[in-house]
Amino acid sequence: MLKNLKLVQMIILTGIILLISNAVLLSYAEESQIATITIEAFPNTGDITSDILVKVIGVPYICGGPLRRCYVYFDGKNVASGVVPVDTGGRASWDVTFKVPNETPYSNLGEHTIKAFVEASDGTSATATTTFNVVNYIQPPEWWRNLPSEFVQMITGPAGAKGATGAQGPKGDPGTSAPMEYIYASMGVSALAIIIALIAMTRRR
Repeated sequence: MLKNLKLVQMIILTGIILLISNAVLLSYAEESQIATITIEAFPNTGDITSDILVKVIGVPYICGGPLRRCYVYFDGKNVASGVVPVDTGGRASWDVTFKVPNETPYSNLGEHTIKAFVEASDGTSATATTTFNVVNYIQPPEWWRNLPSEFVQMITGPAGAKGATGAQGPKGDPGTSAPMEYIYASMGVSALAIIIALIAMTRRR
C-alpha cells in the first residue's frame, strides 16, 4: 500500500513538472516571433569618440523575451551580437551603445550605415537601417594643455622674432557736448534739492 502511494505521488509530481515545463516552453514560443522593427541612432552625427545609442523597437509593439536577439552592424562590421530585449510596456525594445570603429573604412569622414537585425526562434527575422555621419575629430582643450612641452616645441618649432610695432591707429572723432538746456536743468534740480534739505533741517529744530 505504501509503495503504491509513493508511486502515485511520483506520477503526480512528474505530471506537475511536465505541465510547468510545457507552459514555460509555450510562453517562450509565443514570445519568439518578430514582425518588423524600427531603428534610431542618437546622435546621428559625431566623430570616432562619440557614444552612439541605437534604439531598436519591435513593431507592432510585441512583448520582449530572451528568444529574440538583436545584432547591430556598422557598415557591415558587427558591433553588437545577441542582445536580448527588454519589455517596456508590452513591446520589444533593444538598446545598444557603441563607438565608431577606429579603423578604415569605418572611420572615414562621411555617411555610414547602421543596420539592426533581429531574429526569433521561430525563424522570423526583421532588419532596419539608419545612418551616422562621421565628422572631423578635434581634440578637447585639455588634451592640448596636457601635451609635453618638448613635443609641443617639436611640432611648433622655435618662436619667431618679435615683429615691429604697428602704426598708430587713426584718432577718434571728438565727442559732442551736452546741450546747455540739459546743464541748466541739472543745476536747477540740484539747487532745488539743496533748498528742500535746508527747509527740512530748520523744521526739525
